[in-house]
Formats: sequence, C-alpha cells, structure tokens
Amino acid sequence: MESTFPALNAKVTPGLLVLRVTFSEKMRVDGWSYVPSPKGLYPDCAQTPRLLDDQRSFVLICRTLPGKTYSVWFNQPPLVDFSNYSRRSAIPYQLTFTTADEEPIRTLADAMKADKALTNVSNPVEPLGSAPMGQPRTPPE
Repeated sequence: MESTFPALNAKVTPGLLVLRVTFSEKMRVDGWSYVPSPKGLYPDCAQTPRLLDDQRSFVLICRTLPGKTYSVWFNQPPLVDFSNYSRRSAIPYQLTFTTADEEPIRTLADAMKADKALTNVSNPVEPLGSAPMGQPRTPPE
C-alpha cells in the first residue's frame, strides 16, 4: 500500500467522501476487500469500487457523518482480495480517520477536490469493466 485518502489519522470534512487506496504496483480489477474494524465506524459506501486508469488506485464513494471516527481494513484475513497481477495479496492495512464537526460535503465534485490525487480523474463512479454503448470492453493488460 502506497497511500490513502483520507490519510491515516486525518481529520476530514464529513459528507461525501471518495475513499482511495493506492498500491505500489498494478492491481487486479476483479478483487478487493474493504473490511470493517472495531476501532471505528465503517463508512456508508457504494457496493463496488472503481480501479482507476493507473491500475494501482481503487476509489469507493462513501458518506460519513460529522464528529465520528471511521476505520477500514484493506485486506484483513480471511478477506484478502486486493492482489496484484501475480495474485499476490496486498499486505493488510488499517485506515482510521475522523470527521470534523462542520458542514458536510454534498457534491461528488467537491468530494473529489478534497483529494489532490484525483485531479485528473473524470468519473470515479463509472462501473468496473464498462464501455460506452456499442464499444467493446478492453480487458486489463
């Protein structure tokens, strides 16, 4: 694991959140493991993340409440589905962060602006493996 948004122990604005985990190598598109932790609440998230074009970063759209502590494991045994092309599982990592007691972020555009790593991402909610109507899907390299 290379980086996350929010960063470990960060305090962020509540509301919409684009939860990002970036790995040091290209990852398989067909596996991920976001696991609740007893150290905090699990955010209210969409069911399926999106692997970005860099093939190292997964994003998941979530909603958080003000003044709360959240905690998420990326790969916590026995759920270890984040893996590279050689099918080697990523090392488990626990992310804990808090939300400020302030007005929440209400738009996806504002949620994306909060993470500087997402400045070149146009649509973090596009389904995995989707292609525009009439165009073939391209499998990962």
